[in-house]
Amino acid sequence: MMDKVFNSPPAMAPEQLLTYRPRGYQLEMLDASMKQNIIVAMDTGSGKTHIAVLRIKAELETCASHKLIWFLAPTVALCFQQHGVLKHHIPNVQIRMLTGLDNVDRWTGQSAWDMALQDIRIIVSTHAVLSDALNHGFVRMSQLALIVFDEGMLAQSYTVGLI
Repeated sequence: MMDKVFNSPPAMAPEQLLTYRPRGYQLEMLDASMKQNIIVAMDTGSGKTHIAVLRIKAELETCASHKLIWFLAPTVALCFQQHGVLKHHIPNVQIRMLTGLDNVDRWTGQSAWDMALQDIRIIVSTHAVLSDALNHGFVRMSQLALIVFDEGMLAQSYTVGLI
């Protein structure tokens, strides 16, 4: 259940995402995300990923080292993009991308998942990868410290009537 929706301030060029200081509205959204689940609805290039990076960094500082942060993207192409952004901004943490290209649908034993996730703190994957891992019991919700949904605006149309 989403508790709060923030709407879009002015857009920012994508290259600024990698080199700027957080703006006030981004810090406000980070603060809100530390208190409750939120949806950040903003224009492309306005800093949603940067807010996610800030939130992930904050979570890494406070959660137990065995907990996982899972970043979900709707497509493999976005997984590659966001994996690169996370590696750039959080270079000292083990980050792994898991998609169908890794043949995760053929990982039928717990040992394969345990080995793939060993010493990993952040996983970037499609929704299907996490869903399958949870449904088969290879990953448990209790292992997750944070789940970030990229392209959350796709879910916005389903929640407008509820908010």
